[in-house]
Amino acid sequence: MKLFKVLSVLLIIGVMSTVGYTKTVIRFTTGPLGAYNQTLYNGVADLMNKAYPGAYSFAVENSTGSTENARALVLGNADFGPAGNDVTIAAYNATGDFTGMPAKKINFVFCHGGMGAALHIAVPKNSGIKTVADLKGKKVGVGTGVMTDYFLQGIAPYGLTDADMKIVKLSLADLCNGLSDGTLDAIAYGTPAPATNFTDLAVTKGFRLLDIGEAAVAKILEKYPYKHMVKIPANTYPGVDYVVTTFAQWTVLCCNADVPDEIVYRLVKVVMENNPALKAIHPNAADITLERSVDGAKIPIHPGALKYYKEVGRVK
Repeated sequence: MKLFKVLSVLLIIGVMSTVGYTKTVIRFTTGPLGAYNQTLYNGVADLMNKAYPGAYSFAVENSTGSTENARALVLGNADFGPAGNDVTIAAYNATGDFTGMPAKKINFVFCHGGMGAALHIAVPKNSGIKTVADLKGKKVGVGTGVMTDYFLQGIAPYGLTDADMKIVKLSLADLCNGLSDGTLDAIAYGTPAPATNFTDLAVTKGFRLLDIGEAAVAKILEKYPYKHMVKIPANTYPGVDYVVTTFAQWTVLCCNADVPDEIVYRLVKVVMENNPALKAIHPNAADITLERSVDGAKIPIHPGALKYYKEVGRVK
């Protein structure tokens, strides 16, 4: 599989290079086109350019999500990319989807904070599917990579497995289209809420979110202690006027372990010292703060990031 199926945007940012001067290219791998991470890191690239004009060029590429991002980082095909904690642990240790790849090739940079990537299970607003248990025998679209794991973890407390339904793996855009045109009975995807794709779907077609339930989520957390319970507030999406209990894990920015310390230091400094600008890029980015910066660090922090955190007293 190609590491980057679609090049969403190539930003050649800053003043024109003088003869004999080559700017450093920084490569971000992000997520689905139009989704939170893709929007966020286009904005971060712009902030870096403003802070260090003429120093860098940025390639901001979209992907299918965490697993593809981590694979690109491990193989040196990208410099920075967000991923869920479970994926970062597997990628660092070269286990699971990363078996046979080099180990210890990615480092932690900072935590996105906030809600984390929360599992959304959506059904048409007039669907007869009322609970997670009702998914048995249905056609369910799920995101590729780690999103499939999310969904299977969410249905397990109800005694369901992938054998109990027809699962189709699709991009986020195709999931929303499938629910809208009736070719899918339900869709599942992990993302912070509100997510642009889901908001658009709520406005144009409408949907309901299935409540996983506190008891079921408690069972999930027993098995996966790096996850946490989430309550998506009522009216987060138009038409979803009730609280939805689900689960999430924090998304963290990682980098290839060989990225120079200065680049990582500068990026962390720019992000941590520009919270208002982050919020202007996307409301969810307001949760990226120094206070939450090292939450969920399950793999080593990159030395460049660690230098900044020590300077400001976040870590000793």
